[in-house]
Amino acid sequence: MKTKNMILGSLILSIVFITSISSRNDNNSVSISPKVQDTLITGQELFRLNCAGCHGTDLGGNPPNYPALTDIKDKLTKEEIRIQIKKGKGMMPPMSHLSDNEINAIVNYLFGENGNEQVTMVAALSPIEQGEMLFKSNCAGCHRASSNDPKPQNSGTQMCSMMEPAVLAGASKRFTKEEFLNILETGPCYMPSFSYLNKEEKEALYAYLKTLEGKGEAKRPTMGEKCPMIKKGRSCCGGGQN
Repeated sequence: MKTKNMILGSLILSIVFITSISSRNDNNSVSISPKVQDTLITGQELFRLNCAGCHGTDLGGNPPNYPALTDIKDKLTKEEIRIQIKKGKGMMPPMSHLSDNEINAIVNYLFGENGNEQVTMVAALSPIEQGEMLFKSNCAGCHRASSNDPKPQNSGTQMCSMMEPAVLAGASKRFTKEEFLNILETGPCYMPSFSYLNKEEKEALYAYLKTLEGKGEAKRPTMGEKCPMIKKGRSCCGGGQN
């Protein structure tokens, strides 16, 4: 009996020891987060998201304010286009938020080379980050994000109907998401239509504008607030650019 008790005791101690080691290993184990997958995108998609608002998804533009790019390779070299995308020129705002790889992909697409080849974006974007990117590439040439920002380069030009468009801080208070998406879809007055953006992309832009609430909002009512037609996506000034 004494021998059996000793064997049983040794067995219990072994189990406790093994359990203790296992527990200690579990406590010290490093939790490995899933690898963040690279975001792949084509030059054609990059052009759509960053350039089509002015130049059209078919590169046809809307002259004279929005030039066509169908024959751009006969007018500019690849390097000249890269510099213009990066730094901007004339009424075109700089696309400094784009990486060199992304700019190269756009240039290749404009030259009819590897337009569907996928390139790696700098990082996967959250909806708000995507909205900020869309603002920089599609809105910042005419609209200030905050009234504290300097006036955009196209403010007061023919592109903006010779006036300064509304500051977009507070736009998410002035317009419901449905109204804002409707405005993007139709493009009232001098504003081009952004119908080529899908619903998620439009909502991402609205999500970014919500982050601007209380950050230098306009002190005076905007045209959108004074004209009920704007909220319906219709023009108060004789037609939009659809």
